[in-house]
Amino acid sequence: MLIDEGSRTFAERSPNIAFTSKDFEGVAPHDDDPMVITLQILKWNIKSVLIDTGSSADVLTYEAFDKMGLSEEQLQPFRGTLSGFTGEKVHVRGYITLKTIFKIGNEAKVIKIRYLVVNTPNSYNIIIGRPSFNQLGALLSTKFLVMKYPPDNGRVGTIKGDHKVARECYLASLKLQKRAPVPRKEDKTDSVNMIISLRSFYLAVMNFNFFRFFFTIYVF
Repeated sequence: MLIDEGSRTFAERSPNIAFTSKDFEGVAPHDDDPMVITLQILKWNIKSVLIDTGSSADVLTYEAFDKMGLSEEQLQPFRGTLSGFTGEKVHVRGYITLKTIFKIGNEAKVIKIRYLVVNTPNSYNIIIGRPSFNQLGALLSTKFLVMKYPPDNGRVGTIKGDHKVARECYLASLKLQKRAPVPRKEDKTDSVNMIISLRSFYLAVMNFNFFRFFFTIYVF
């Protein structure tokens, strides 16, 4: 009996994926470091990519968008708002769909990702949230800092987190926190509320060891 490949479930078409003690080889001891990887978009190898399964959006910073030579004309309007866990609104310049390559060679997998482009200081260039993580069919071990996924050739692809870049992002987040504005005496209450909100955003997105940041999309 012939079975149409498209009628088979994802589980039936995917290889068995498991984490073993071998995955811990070469992994430096860490204090709940975030999963930070490198991926490829167009001709660019993009470092400082955060894997955040708590985010409901895939995010691309405007700085990275600009450095890749992309133009404002390529952005599609985004009718909605992007909010942080504490309710602060994040300005979205628009969205763009880009082919994104996870790893290269026999374990490469290419998927189209709709990125929300945000103009906000960030120590990460990209945040891969649940939409693309699920589309990739990936599984993540936060203990081993290893992500596994099924390429289209029946193999199991493996990407290991970059400890060095993860620490660099953490240090960069501390510098951004030091540049946060100081409240003025004449409007102390409003300014304090604003700074707490800003620092919550910086800590949540960039100091990932202590806080989690959840993106929520409200579509009008």
